[in-house]
Parts: sequence; structure tokens; C-alpha cells
Amino acid sequence: MNIKPHISAFCLALSVILISTSLLNCSKSKNLTQDSTQAQVAEQEIERDANGADKRAMRARYQAASDNMLKMVEAGEITREQMQTRLDGMRERMRK
Repeated sequence: MNIKPHISAFCLALSVILISTSLLNCSKSKNLTQDSTQAQVAEQEIERDANGADKRAMRARYQAASDNMLKMVEAGEITREQMQTRLDGMRERMRK
């Protein structure tokens, strides 16, 4: 009869320790998940900014090429059809 209360107290203490350890691990895992998510969001924002800058740079190059070719057309160096063919090719390469 004396053994049962000791076993119960031992089981209760062990249960408390296991539960508290479990909760602590869950809390740490949640923090790690949040940190990981925040890092992923930051990486995506950086990538989005880089992609936006790349797109702006490509548009600027396309516009510069278009302006240059328009001058060539006006100077009689190339025809409008040649200009359009070149611009179409450049647009296709930019899409890839």
C-alpha cells in the first residue's frame, strides 16, 4: 500500500516533466518555423526586387534599341520591316 502513492507521485512527476519538455520543444519548433518563414519572405522580396530591376533594365534596353533602329530607318540604313523583325526577335529572346 505504501508503494502505490510513491508510484503515483513518481508517475505524476514524470508526466509533468515530459509534458513541460514537450511544450518547450513545440515552442522552440514554432519559433524556428516563424524564423524560417520570415527568412523565406525576405528572400522572396529580394528576388522580386531583383526581377523588377531586371525587367526595368530589359525594357530600357528594348527602348534604346527601338530608338536607335528608328534613327536607322529615318537615315535609310534599314527598312521598317527589318526594324520590326529585329524588335520582334529581341522581344522573343527577352521572354525566355
